Amino acid sequence: MTDFLPPSRADRMRSVGLVVALLAVFALVAAVVDALNDEPTQVVARGGSDVAVDVDRPVDIPVEDLEGEYLVSGSSTVFPIVQQQAEEFAALAPGVAITVEGPGS
Repeated sequence: MTDFLPPSRADRMRSVGLVVALLAVFALVAAVVDALNDEPTQVVARGGSDVAVDVDRPVDIPVEDLEGEYLVSGSSTVFPIVQQQAEEFAALAPGVAITVEGPGS
């Protein structure tokens, strides 16, 4: 007969505590992942000589001097936008090859 009674106040408080604890764990995991992504990244710019630069600082490199190959893959909603951007950028930087895959999920 007790199986059909509504949950007691103690049961509800225990459920709220569990939800708060899970949210705290998710926040902690998110903070750790974010901290791991803050490591500096080095980019090599070619302009006469190779120079390593920090991507967090602006670098003045003429667009026509850029080189490289890039692959972009994304959802069907983003595909047409990225495809158009890649085509326009290719006209500005002929040394950069951008391949856009899609549409994906």
